Amino acid sequence: MLIDTGGIGLTPEAFTRPLTCPDPGCGVGVAPVREHSRTTETRGTSTVAAHFRLHPGTRHHPTCQYDPDGIIATIAANSEGTATAVPGRLRLLVPADFTGTTRTTSPDPGGRRTALQIAAGPSSMSPVIGSAAAIQRFLDRYPDDPQAAAMFHISYAGRDIAWADFCFGDDPIALLHLTRRITKGQGPDHPIAIRGTLTGTGVARAGTSFYAEQDLRTRIVLAGRSRPLYVRIRSRDERLIETVAAGRRYLALGAWSAFAPAAGGLAELVLWLRKPWQVHVWSEGGQALTI
Repeated sequence: MLIDTGGIGLTPEAFTRPLTCPDPGCGVGVAPVREHSRTTETRGTSTVAAHFRLHPGTRHHPTCQYDPDGIIATIAANSEGTATAVPGRLRLLVPADFTGTTRTTSPDPGGRRTALQIAAGPSSMSPVIGSAAAIQRFLDRYPDDPQAAAMFHISYAGRDIAWADFCFGDDPIALLHLTRRITKGQGPDHPIAIRGTLTGTGVARAGTSFYAEQDLRTRIVLAGRSRPLYVRIRSRDERLIETVAAGRRYLALGAWSAFAPAAGGLAELVLWLRKPWQVHVWSEGGQALTI
């Protein structure tokens, strides 16, 4: 039976000891650690979330999918030089020429606003988004675990960017706030990734573009009215959308904009695909799918 950290600290315990790593090829023993406070280097206090730890002197099997150091090393080895790793930490390099300009633009007549202008992008972006998706597939095994996310950082234009500031999950509230920031011209001035599970696909009314979408099941007030909010990945080239199908997990990277047409009833957090490397999709089981 697979258990999560939510059962740690309950009385009686929600599981039976001894506990082992859930990877069937590993099986190393683990111990539950309750949430607790610790003293920081500045003599303050911080909260350590409940977690599982290995017994002293033991290690995961080299192929274990739950081994952070092993996963970090594997991602770096497969990154074609776009990621560097040390034990417990990986930094992913997003090339500075990924975008043309970092100035905030004014809304166009349709209400779109973005903090970045997409450029053609270097060919090296394919391993970048592949590595980002591999990181996220690993983090999906540790939902809402800030310690796991803290192992990953982005390097962009000489800046160090935390994973949480680079990759936004499918949490409706987080994406609601992101949409509001972009609408106000206060969106991130670096490329961002959005991840989630697609709920549908479609063709624009004019028939000139195609899209895949995630219904966030939340509403936002834009252009004077309350609207349902969707994440939409759009393209004028149907081939770029072929594998981006409902039910699949996705991670899409680029310059996102907010769109709320005056005559329409929806609000969109939208990314226009220019290149196939801007989106990476995989099945719920974790199998990567290529475009």
